[in-house]
Amino acid sequence: RQGLLFFGLIKAGLPLALMFLIGVSLEVLWAQVPSTSEKVRIAVPGKSLTYLPLFLGKEKGLFRDEGIDLELIMIPGTIAAATLQAGEIDYTAAPNIAMRAAIRGAPVRPVMFFQTRLGFSLIGQPKITADRVNTVAVNGLGTATHYAALATMDKLGQGGRKILYIGTASTTMSYMALINKTVDAAIITPPFVSMATTSGYLYLGDSFHIPGVLGGLGATMRHLTEKRKQTNRVIYATLRAIDRIASNREEVIDYIKKEYHVEHKIALESY
Repeated sequence: RQGLLFFGLIKAGLPLALMFLIGVSLEVLWAQVPSTSEKVRIAVPGKSLTYLPLFLGKEKGLFRDEGIDLELIMIPGTIAAATLQAGEIDYTAAPNIAMRAAIRGAPVRPVMFFQTRLGFSLIGQPKITADRVNTVAVNGLGTATHYAALATMDKLGQGGRKILYIGTASTTMSYMALINKTVDAAIITPPFVSMATTSGYLYLGDSFHIPGVLGGLGATMRHLTEKRKQTNRVIYATLRAIDRIASNREEVIDYIKKEYHVEHKIALESY
């Protein structure tokens, strides 16, 4: 390929110095293209839109472009840190969990974050009021969802009441607990928020005002040391996915409709 290109450049009369620079640039580019795919396992707490960059990036081949054969494994965030340290996964998509484990002395570190605000909404049963909410579904006690629920209830003037917070392991399960009427309210994220409110459940409040990291990547220090180039490629593919989400509105809305089996209105609101 390079020989044919050079022959063409010579016929076009390009200076030899410029041809040399083009040749060097091509060598660098070709050297950066992965020749084989590397298996990478990322634990994801659930299929909420918090983790859309990973799901969309895999679907659109953005990780494959970087030589990453991505496997997304559903593992509750509450046990992801232990699974990570055991070497059963390469990364966790819940870096806030990794951060709390690091504070306790575990050899894990957050690598990147998707959000810097707690994007959770408190959705209640139809016709319920905040003062009648006695049970709230959260992903797990001590998680970001638990903190968001406490803060939201406090903002609603209900912080002084005794409320039972029930761990469900994932946002999907919290949504199921809500629609099965086993709890008075649930802390959930898109697309479940629009799915619930469209069906008559009440939007009671949210935690958007609270700074906090949500979604991203976390890994063990050993992995970051031994797989530094891999980590760079995973981060780069994820950033490409985030950029694609921001710049391809209709494509992403169609993806949400297809993956979550929702109407256009819900997909649009979720986006």
